[in-house]
Amino acid sequence: MEMTDGIVVTKADGDNTKRAKQAGADLKHALHILSPPTSGWRPEVLVASSLDRRGFDEIWAMVTKYEREMKSSGFFKNQRKEQSIEWFEKTTELLIKNQVLNNSKIKLRKKELEKKIISGKITARQAANVLVDFIF
Repeated sequence: MEMTDGIVVTKADGDNTKRAKQAGADLKHALHILSPPTSGWRPEVLVASSLDRRGFDEIWAMVTKYEREMKSSGFFKNQRKEQSIEWFEKTTELLIKNQVLNNSKIKLRKKELEKKIISGKITARQAANVLVDFIF
């Protein structure tokens, strides 16, 4: 599960003000009992109303404070490096999968194996092994 960096409870106006404030308090309590994220940042919970034009300065202050603290600690830079490696791995897997599955010979062999699976002549695991051996 990924931890949030901040929560804004909206619609804190009119008859809903009390419920929105209570939701904010409940969320603060819930976040308080969780372990802090690896960034060291403690997520904030704010309450806002677009109708009453309340809370937006606080939201922006939270966003800029988060950015400033994460950049000064080096967390942003390290996080971006980790994300770049993840994106590289996922993109590579996707490109390989697309190249392999769009090959006409492999498509044909895959269809043959699917028919064998459906007819019960081979298990899915066996078919997968056959297809991998065929590819490599």
